[in-house]
Amino acid sequence: MKKIAITALFALAFLLPAHSQVHFGVTVDPQVSWLSSDRKKVEGDGSIPGIAFGLNIDKYFAEHYAVYSGVFIESTGGYLKYNTTGFSLDTKDRDGYKINSGESMKYRLQYLTAPIGIKLKTNPIGYNSFYANLGFKTSILLKSKGFSGSGHGSADAMDGEVLDGEMNFLNLGYQIGVGTEYALGGNVALIFGVTYNNGLTNTVNNSSLHINLNNISFKLGVMF
Repeated sequence: MKKIAITALFALAFLLPAHSQVHFGVTVDPQVSWLSSDRKKVEGDGSIPGIAFGLNIDKYFAEHYAVYSGVFIESTGGYLKYNTTGFSLDTKDRDGYKINSGESMKYRLQYLTAPIGIKLKTNPIGYNSFYANLGFKTSILLKSKGFSGSGHGSADAMDGEVLDGEMNFLNLGYQIGVGTEYALGGNVALIFGVTYNNGLTNTVNNSSLHINLNNISFKLGVMF
């Protein structure tokens, strides 16, 4: 069902009339991200700050309706607390890092992301137009690092080692956001918004777990 919905949105973007209006923008999105689990043996244990930056594309097929997309580099992640033994992580520097029961691991992840969805925008109210959007986000893993908690001594601690095959290459999620565009003249506008992103697929490459990656991001940028 998720694949059908995403495919339908991409198809809609290509089927829109060729004369539809296209706006481009550049944004920086500070965010707070966290990992969540539906298994008792592993649980989310805190959030970390991150950031995404890149290109926004709004393709209007009516005065107040657009298909939005873009491409971004996103730094995200979170903490996981392991409540049982038997888990280990492989890194580029060593294999089989044993995670103690009760130990918290920090994951720092970097993705190439591409959202796709529908954007609804109001008529201008003074210099401001308000919008809401709803869509999906596809993320391709570029880099993953692990940081251990206090469960090991400093000699064995994992401090930013590159993880080796521990995270899934592809991550899918949905997003919902609201914001405003402040007109500066012509087609140029400042954009301010907030977006909630919820992961749908398993972030880790471990079928015995299901870890979702989530974040709240604050969009700041310029549309042209």
